Amino acid sequence: MKKIISIVLIFTVICSFNVTSAVPKNNLTVNEKIFITTNNNGQTILGNKKNGTEAVLILDTGIYMGGNGNYYSLTGTEFLQQVQLLEFNLTNTSYIKYSLPRYSIPKEILSDIETASFEAIANNEIDSMMTLVIPYKPLLRGSYYQDYTYNGTPMRDYYIYGFDKDTGNKTIASGIEAKSFANAATTFAVTGLGLTTVPLSYLAGGISLILAFYDYVEDTNFSGSSQDFVQIRVIYDVSTKYTYADIGNGWQIGLVSENVYLTSIDTLQYYAGSTYNNTITKTKLINKTITSPNYFNPAPIAVNFITNPRNEELTTRFGGYTLHY
Repeated sequence: MKKIISIVLIFTVICSFNVTSAVPKNNLTVNEKIFITTNNNGQTILGNKKNGTEAVLILDTGIYMGGNGNYYSLTGTEFLQQVQLLEFNLTNTSYIKYSLPRYSIPKEILSDIETASFEAIANNEIDSMMTLVIPYKPLLRGSYYQDYTYNGTPMRDYYIYGFDKDTGNKTIASGIEAKSFANAATTFAVTGLGLTTVPLSYLAGGISLILAFYDYVEDTNFSGSSQDFVQIRVIYDVSTKYTYADIGNGWQIGLVSENVYLTSIDTLQYYAGSTYNNTITKTKLINKTITSPNYFNPAPIAVNFITNPRNEELTTRFGGYTLHY
Protein backbone atom coordinates (compact mmCIF):
# COMPACT_ATOMS: atom_id res chain seq x y z
CA MET A 1 0.00 0.00 0.00
CA LYS A 2 2.50 2.61 -1.12
CA LYS A 3 1.19 6.12 -0.65
CA ILE A 4 1.74 8.99 -3.10
CA ILE A 5 -0.44 11.96 -2.09
CA SER A 6 -2.56 12.83 0.94
CA ILE A 7 -6.03 14.33 0.98
CA VAL A 8 -7.04 15.96 4.27
CA LEU A 9 -10.69 15.69 5.28
CA ILE A 10 -12.61 16.31 8.50
CA PHE A 11 -12.10 12.82 9.83
CA THR A 12 -9.27 11.33 7.80
CA VAL A 13 -6.04 11.59 5.93
CA ILE A 14 -6.18 9.23 2.99
CA CYS A 15 -3.75 8.33 0.29
CA SER A 16 -3.46 7.65 -3.44
CA PHE A 17 -1.55 4.84 -5.10
CA ASN A 18 0.01 3.80 -8.39
CA VAL A 19 -2.35 1.48 -10.24
CA THR A 20 -3.41 0.69 -13.79
CA SER A 21 -5.99 2.92 -15.43
CA ALA A 22 -8.14 0.42 -17.34
CA VAL A 23 -11.81 0.24 -16.41
CA PRO A 24 -12.31 -2.98 -14.38
CA LYS A 25 -14.10 -5.89 -16.00
CA ASN A 26 -15.25 -7.08 -12.59
CA ASN A 27 -15.21 -6.05 -8.97
CA LEU A 28 -12.01 -7.96 -8.20
CA THR A 29 -9.86 -5.57 -10.24
CA VAL A 30 -8.45 -2.47 -8.57
CA ASN A 31 -7.94 0.33 -11.07
CA GLU A 32 -7.19 4.04 -10.96
CA LYS A 33 -10.78 5.01 -11.64
CA ILE A 34 -14.19 3.40 -11.92
CA PHE A 35 -17.68 4.53 -12.90
CA ILE A 36 -20.50 4.24 -10.40
CA THR A 37 -24.24 3.96 -11.02
CA THR A 38 -27.31 2.41 -9.38
CA ASN A 39 -29.55 -0.47 -10.40
CA ASN A 40 -33.35 -0.54 -10.40
CA ASN A 41 -33.34 -1.43 -6.71
CA GLY A 42 -31.28 1.62 -5.83
CA GLN A 43 -28.14 -0.41 -5.08
CA THR A 44 -24.75 1.04 -5.97
CA ILE A 45 -23.03 -0.93 -8.73
CA LEU A 46 -20.20 -0.60 -11.23
CA GLY A 47 -21.18 1.32 -14.33
CA ASN A 48 -19.38 2.65 -17.37
CA LYS A 49 -18.45 6.01 -18.83
CA LYS A 50 -21.85 6.40 -20.46
CA ASN A 51 -24.14 5.63 -17.53
CA GLY A 52 -21.99 6.24 -14.46
CA THR A 53 -20.17 8.93 -12.54
CA GLU A 54 -16.42 8.77 -12.14
CA ALA A 55 -14.73 7.80 -8.86
CA VAL A 56 -10.97 7.83 -8.27
CA LEU A 57 -8.88 5.43 -6.24
CA ILE A 58 -7.65 6.76 -2.90
CA LEU A 59 -6.54 3.52 -1.23
CA ASP A 60 -5.05 0.76 -3.36
CA THR A 61 -7.13 -1.89 -1.61
CA GLY A 62 -10.18 -0.69 -3.55
CA ILE A 63 -11.47 2.43 -1.78
CA TYR A 64 -12.71 5.18 -4.13
CA MET A 65 -13.92 8.77 -3.84
CA GLY A 66 -16.74 9.90 -6.11
CA GLY A 67 -17.22 13.38 -7.51
CA ASN A 68 -19.98 13.93 -4.95
CA GLY A 69 -17.48 13.46 -2.12
CA ASN A 70 -18.85 10.05 -1.16
CA TYR A 71 -16.60 7.03 -0.68
CA TYR A 72 -17.06 3.52 -2.03
CA SER A 73 -15.32 0.17 -1.65
CA LEU A 74 -15.02 -2.78 -3.99
CA THR A 75 -16.64 -5.88 -2.54
CA GLY A 76 -15.83 -8.69 -4.96
CA THR A 77 -19.49 -8.74 -5.99
CA GLU A 78 -21.34 -6.68 -8.60
CA PHE A 79 -22.17 -4.19 -5.86
CA LEU A 80 -20.17 -1.40 -4.29
CA GLN A 81 -20.39 -0.47 -0.63
CA GLN A 82 -20.70 3.18 0.35
CA VAL A 83 -18.29 3.82 3.22
CA GLN A 84 -17.04 6.56 5.50
CA LEU A 85 -13.53 7.07 6.82
CA LEU A 86 -12.46 7.96 10.35
CA GLU A 87 -8.91 8.76 11.38
CA PHE A 88 -7.83 9.05 15.00
CA ASN A 89 -4.80 8.85 17.25
CA LEU A 90 -4.49 5.53 19.03
CA THR A 91 -3.52 7.30 22.24
CA ASN A 92 -6.81 9.23 22.21
CA THR A 93 -8.62 6.90 24.58
CA SER A 94 -11.52 9.32 25.00
CA TYR A 95 -12.33 9.17 21.26
CA ILE A 96 -12.05 5.39 21.23
CA LYS A 97 -14.23 4.96 24.32
CA TYR A 98 -16.92 7.56 23.68
CA SER A 99 -16.95 8.55 19.98
CA LEU A 100 -16.42 5.28 18.10
CA PRO A 101 -19.38 3.49 19.75
CA ARG A 102 -21.70 6.03 18.08
CA TYR A 103 -20.97 4.25 14.80
CA SER A 104 -22.16 0.84 16.13
CA ILE A 105 -18.82 -0.76 15.31
CA PRO A 106 -18.80 -4.54 15.96
CA LYS A 107 -17.24 -5.75 19.19
CA GLU A 108 -14.47 -7.71 17.43
CA ILE A 109 -13.21 -4.56 15.74
CA LEU A 110 -13.51 -2.41 18.85
CA SER A 111 -11.52 -5.03 20.75
CA ASP A 112 -8.71 -4.94 18.17
CA ILE A 113 -8.69 -1.13 18.26
CA GLU A 114 -8.48 -1.14 22.06
CA THR A 115 -5.58 -3.61 21.92
CA ALA A 116 -3.73 -1.44 19.39
CA SER A 117 -4.40 1.61 21.58
CA PHE A 118 -3.02 -0.13 24.66
CA GLU A 119 0.15 -1.09 22.77
CA ALA A 120 0.60 2.43 21.38
CA ILE A 121 0.31 3.94 24.85
CA ALA A 122 2.62 1.32 26.40
CA ASN A 123 5.25 2.04 23.73
CA ASN A 124 4.80 5.84 24.03
CA GLU A 125 3.83 6.06 20.34
CA ILE A 126 2.18 9.45 20.64
CA ASP A 127 1.88 9.90 16.85
CA SER A 128 0.39 6.46 16.16
CA MET A 129 -2.63 6.91 13.87
CA MET A 130 -5.34 4.53 12.71
CA THR A 131 -7.73 4.91 9.77
CA LEU A 132 -11.04 3.10 10.05
CA VAL A 133 -13.28 2.49 7.01
CA ILE A 134 -16.85 1.51 7.88
CA PRO A 135 -20.18 1.16 6.06
CA TYR A 136 -21.74 4.59 5.63
CA LYS A 137 -24.35 5.47 8.21
CA PRO A 138 -25.34 9.07 8.99
CA LEU A 139 -25.46 9.81 12.70
CA LEU A 140 -29.23 10.28 12.63
CA ARG A 141 -31.88 8.27 14.44
CA GLY A 142 -33.56 5.80 12.14
CA SER A 143 -30.91 5.99 9.40
CA TYR A 144 -29.58 2.82 7.81
CA TYR A 145 -26.25 1.33 6.80
CA GLN A 146 -25.20 1.11 3.16
CA ASP A 147 -24.77 -2.67 2.82
CA TYR A 148 -24.17 -4.84 -0.23
CA THR A 149 -25.47 -8.31 -1.01
CA TYR A 150 -24.02 -11.64 -2.09
CA ASN A 151 -26.58 -14.06 -3.58
CA GLY A 152 -29.22 -12.10 -1.69
CA THR A 153 -27.37 -12.19 1.65
CA PRO A 154 -26.69 -8.76 3.21
CA MET A 155 -22.95 -8.16 3.68
CA ARG A 156 -20.73 -5.54 5.33
CA ASP A 157 -16.98 -4.91 5.14
CA TYR A 158 -15.00 -2.93 7.71
CA TYR A 159 -11.34 -1.97 7.32
CA ILE A 160 -8.59 -0.96 9.73
CA TYR A 161 -5.60 0.77 8.12
CA GLY A 162 -2.19 1.43 9.61
CA PHE A 163 0.37 3.35 7.55
CA ASP A 164 4.15 3.49 8.02
CA LYS A 165 3.94 1.17 10.99
CA ASP A 166 7.28 0.64 12.71
CA THR A 167 8.10 -2.38 14.86
CA GLY A 168 11.09 -0.66 16.43
CA ASN A 169 14.16 -2.82 17.11
CA LYS A 170 13.10 -6.35 18.03
CA THR A 171 15.58 -8.98 19.21
CA ILE A 172 15.21 -12.18 17.18
CA ALA A 173 18.26 -14.06 18.50
CA SER A 174 20.57 -13.50 21.46
CA GLY A 175 23.46 -14.97 23.40
CA ILE A 176 25.64 -17.83 22.19
CA GLU A 177 23.01 -18.88 19.64
CA ALA A 178 22.94 -15.50 17.86
CA LYS A 179 25.90 -16.26 15.60
CA SER A 180 24.59 -19.65 14.48
CA PHE A 181 21.17 -18.10 13.85
CA ALA A 182 22.75 -15.39 11.69
CA ASN A 183 24.70 -18.04 9.80
CA ALA A 184 21.46 -19.70 8.69
CA ALA A 185 19.33 -16.56 8.32
CA THR A 186 18.95 -15.70 4.63
CA THR A 187 15.20 -15.38 4.10
CA PHE A 188 11.91 -14.89 5.90
CA ALA A 189 8.32 -15.29 4.76
CA VAL A 190 4.89 -13.82 5.39
CA THR A 191 2.49 -16.61 6.31
CA GLY A 192 -1.26 -16.91 6.64
CA LEU A 193 -4.12 -19.35 6.23
CA GLY A 194 -4.28 -20.49 2.60
CA LEU A 195 -1.45 -18.18 1.53
CA THR A 196 1.25 -19.41 -0.84
CA THR A 197 4.39 -18.06 0.81
CA VAL A 198 7.25 -16.51 -1.13
CA PRO A 199 10.66 -16.22 0.60
CA LEU A 200 11.95 -12.67 1.04
CA SER A 201 15.62 -12.00 1.68
CA TYR A 202 16.98 -10.14 4.68
CA LEU A 203 19.78 -8.67 2.57
CA ALA A 204 20.51 -7.82 -1.05
CA GLY A 205 21.74 -10.85 -2.94
CA GLY A 206 20.14 -13.22 -0.46
CA ILE A 207 23.33 -13.72 1.56
CA SER A 208 23.17 -14.77 5.19
CA LEU A 209 23.34 -12.20 7.96
CA ILE A 210 26.66 -13.51 9.24
CA LEU A 211 28.28 -13.25 5.79
CA ALA A 212 27.32 -9.58 5.67
CA PHE A 213 28.98 -9.12 9.04
CA TYR A 214 32.12 -10.96 7.91
CA ASP A 215 32.35 -8.83 4.76
CA TYR A 216 31.94 -5.63 6.75
CA VAL A 217 34.39 -6.24 9.60
CA GLU A 218 36.78 -8.61 7.77
CA ASP A 219 36.80 -10.84 10.82
CA THR A 220 35.56 -14.42 10.83
CA ASN A 221 37.58 -15.81 13.70
CA PHE A 222 35.56 -15.03 16.79
CA SER A 223 33.43 -17.07 19.14
CA GLY A 224 29.87 -16.47 20.19
CA SER A 225 29.20 -14.63 23.43
CA SER A 226 26.35 -14.34 25.88
CA GLN A 227 26.25 -10.64 24.98
CA ASP A 228 25.61 -11.17 21.26
CA PHE A 229 22.29 -10.33 19.64
CA VAL A 230 20.53 -9.95 16.29
CA GLN A 231 17.70 -7.44 15.88
CA ILE A 232 15.29 -6.44 13.13
CA ARG A 233 13.12 -3.40 12.46
CA VAL A 234 10.28 -3.62 9.93
CA ILE A 235 8.41 -0.72 8.29
CA TYR A 236 5.06 -1.61 6.69
CA ASP A 237 1.49 -0.63 5.85
CA VAL A 238 -1.40 -2.95 6.70
CA SER A 239 -5.12 -3.17 5.98
CA THR A 240 -7.22 -5.63 7.96
CA LYS A 241 -10.68 -6.35 6.54
CA TYR A 242 -13.55 -7.74 8.62
CA THR A 243 -16.44 -9.19 6.60
CA TYR A 244 -19.87 -9.74 8.15
CA ALA A 245 -23.01 -11.43 6.85
CA ASP A 246 -26.62 -11.57 8.02
CA ILE A 247 -28.06 -14.97 7.13
CA GLY A 248 -31.15 -14.37 9.25
CA ASN A 249 -29.67 -14.45 12.74
CA GLY A 250 -28.26 -10.95 12.85
CA TRP A 251 -24.84 -9.73 11.80
CA GLN A 252 -22.01 -12.23 12.33
CA ILE A 253 -18.37 -12.13 11.32
CA GLY A 254 -17.29 -14.75 8.78
CA LEU A 255 -13.84 -13.68 7.62
CA VAL A 256 -10.85 -11.60 8.67
CA SER A 257 -8.45 -10.99 5.78
CA GLU A 258 -5.38 -8.83 5.38
CA ASN A 259 -3.27 -6.87 2.90
CA VAL A 260 0.31 -5.93 3.84
CA TYR A 261 2.78 -3.67 2.06
CA LEU A 262 6.32 -4.36 3.30
CA THR A 263 8.45 -1.25 2.89
CA SER A 264 11.81 -2.18 4.41
CA ILE A 265 13.65 -4.27 6.96
CA ASP A 266 16.68 -3.24 9.02
CA THR A 267 18.97 -5.86 10.54
CA LEU A 268 21.37 -5.10 13.37
CA GLN A 269 24.02 -7.58 14.51
CA TYR A 270 26.25 -7.28 17.57
CA TYR A 271 29.03 -9.73 18.43
CA ALA A 272 31.07 -8.96 21.53
CA GLY A 273 33.97 -11.19 20.50
CA SER A 274 34.69 -9.52 17.15
CA THR A 275 38.14 -7.90 17.22
CA TYR A 276 37.72 -5.10 14.68
CA ASN A 277 34.11 -4.03 14.97
CA ASN A 278 31.20 -5.31 17.01
CA THR A 279 28.17 -3.97 15.17
CA ILE A 280 26.69 -3.82 11.69
CA THR A 281 23.34 -2.40 10.57
CA LYS A 282 21.88 -3.06 7.11
CA THR A 283 18.71 -1.77 5.44
CA LYS A 284 16.91 -3.75 2.74
CA LEU A 285 14.11 -2.10 0.73
CA ILE A 286 11.37 -4.64 0.08
CA ASN A 287 8.45 -2.73 -1.49
CA LYS A 288 6.25 -5.78 -1.85
CA THR A 289 2.54 -6.37 -1.27
CA ILE A 290 1.27 -9.60 0.27
CA THR A 291 -2.47 -10.27 0.28
CA SER A 292 -4.41 -13.04 2.00
CA PRO A 293 -6.32 -15.30 -0.43
CA ASN A 294 -9.84 -13.90 0.02
CA TYR A 295 -9.16 -10.23 0.74
CA PHE A 296 -10.59 -8.97 -2.56
CA ASN A 297 -13.46 -11.47 -2.71
CA PRO A 298 -14.51 -12.06 0.89
CA ALA A 299 -18.27 -12.65 0.62
CA PRO A 300 -18.36 -16.35 -0.46
CA ILE A 301 -16.00 -17.37 2.33
CA ALA A 302 -17.62 -15.14 4.95
CA VAL A 303 -21.09 -16.59 4.31
CA ASN A 304 -19.81 -20.17 4.61
CA PHE A 305 -17.78 -19.54 7.78
CA ILE A 306 -20.34 -17.62 9.84
CA THR A 307 -20.40 -20.31 12.55
CA ASN A 308 -16.61 -20.65 12.61
CA PRO A 309 -14.99 -17.42 11.32
CA ARG A 310 -11.98 -17.87 9.06
CA ASN A 311 -8.90 -15.90 10.10
CA GLU A 312 -6.48 -15.01 7.28
CA GLU A 313 -4.41 -12.48 9.24
CA LEU A 314 -0.76 -12.42 8.21
CA THR A 315 2.31 -13.03 10.38
CA THR A 316 6.06 -13.48 10.04
CA ARG A 317 8.27 -15.50 12.34
CA PHE A 318 11.70 -13.91 12.76
CA GLY A 319 13.67 -16.26 15.00
CA GLY A 320 12.31 -15.70 18.49
CA TYR A 321 9.97 -12.87 17.48
CA THR A 322 6.64 -13.14 15.67
CA LEU A 323 5.29 -10.07 13.89
CA HIS A 324 1.50 -9.90 13.75
CA TYR A 325 0.80 -7.32 11.05
